[in-house]
Amino acid sequence: MISKKDEKIINSFLECVPESEDKPRYHEILGFMYGLGMTPDMVPPSEWMEYIFTEDVEFDSQKQAEEITSCLLGIYNDYVTAFTINQLDFPFDLDEMFSNNAPVVPFVEWIEGFIDALYMRA
Repeated sequence: MISKKDEKIINSFLECVPESEDKPRYHEILGFMYGLGMTPDMVPPSEWMEYIFTEDVEFDSQKQAEEITSCLLGIYNDYVTAFTINQLDFPFDLDEMFSNNAPVVPFVEWIEGFIDALYMRA
């Protein structure tokens, strides 16, 4: 569901975030957005943007700030719409991942973000 363009925008944004314990990771952001898309109560962007835009973020330009914000809002809207029409598919093939000894780090990061999203309305 994530386009190559969105992937590039998110990764470019992450390069601006200083290394820290709170730094979001790519798959964590995707899991978070997925979780937001399927929560029973809508979570307004003013609440969830704080999760992604930590205090230490310094954008290269105003354009970059607008680009990542627009990207995240688009992903959020896509996930909400897909969930509403029962087409929000789980993004991992667990059988393939575990049978081929594929790296599980992306999945673990994704789950962390997903759980964080669900806790926003717990």
